[in-house]
Amino acid sequence: GVSVAALTYRLHKMKVLSILDRNTGAKTNILLDTSQRNMFQFVPSLNLLLGVPLKFVRPYVGAGPALFIVSHKISFTDSAGNITDTVTASDTKIGYNAFGGVEMFISRRFSAFIEGKVSQVNNLKFKPFPVSAPLYYNQYDRIVSRRVVMGASLHF
Repeated sequence: GVSVAALTYRLHKMKVLSILDRNTGAKTNILLDTSQRNMFQFVPSLNLLLGVPLKFVRPYVGAGPALFIVSHKISFTDSAGNITDTVTASDTKIGYNAFGGVEMFISRRFSAFIEGKVSQVNNLKFKPFPVSAPLYYNQYDRIVSRRVVMGASLHF
């Protein structure tokens, strides 16, 4: 099956921000104690699904590759908490997701489900957008998203 997820969240842990001087190539590291970091992921994926069709319930597992389109925003703040500067960057990489859940059929065309899902993407390297923004380099070795989702499905 095909699925699409859109996730947005505030980052709580992040490595040091490295700012590169365009003229000299010198790198300055900044601790991110005085910044707000937000990330948005748009994740279309193609999954292989294996389910056991029982009378009113269907347990299932699945996995597949996913295209992670990730936008990263850092807002720098002063000691009073006022935003002084904002930098936005993005990267796109292929990762994976794996999930398992239970679907309960309420009628022939309608079901409710609960699902646990893990998604991972590696080696994100954020590039500034627009190009006129201060050049900075920010890299994550990996980002892992774990979530539990409850919902409903309409079957055609």
